[in-house]
Amino acid sequence: MGRNDMSERLSKDPAYRRLPTGRRTPSQHLSCWLARDHLLVVEGMGYSERYSRFDLRDIQAVLIQPSGARQIVAMVAGLAAVPALALVGLMLARWLGTRDNDYLVGLVLISAASLAPLVALAWAAVCGPLGQIRISTAVQVAKLPGLHQRTKARAFATALRDAAVALSPIAPASAAVAAPDAQESRPA
Repeated sequence: MGRNDMSERLSKDPAYRRLPTGRRTPSQHLSCWLARDHLLVVEGMGYSERYSRFDLRDIQAVLIQPSGARQIVAMVAGLAAVPALALVGLMLARWLGTRDNDYLVGLVLISAASLAPLVALAWAAVCGPLGQIRISTAVQVAKLPGLHQRTKARAFATALRDAAVALSPIAPASAAVAAPDAQESRPA
């Protein structure tokens, strides 16, 4: 069996729907598959895979915990970009004043070096906040390692909630309406 055999089989099975997950690296992958009554989580590391199955009736909570990792990256990149851009400005002013090629070479090198923190700062701004998702049942709390973007984690949690509501014999809205009608006895 090669890498991702289970994911390939699940993608061809109409009973399973793939849920949004996060990043995929050459050494790790995560895929989550929603069936009518359960969630199947496939965690891969290299050529081995680990499977976790959660019955939707057993899931008590889906927790999305915010993470400040991307804010730290943005702060460090911003702090690195400020002196780099100041040095670019200084080198540009020197080169414009003297037209010396040594300053031009320094300007080009420092400009190229200042691009790295600017790219990291743009990445942190575009990708949005990070979060960690956990699934809680009566016997365990499972951490899903690949779901880091909060938008994908929210989409994942919404899909699980909708599937659990569809599986429930009584929809929550109809149960709330039915309860007051059953006890409509007024004292005389």
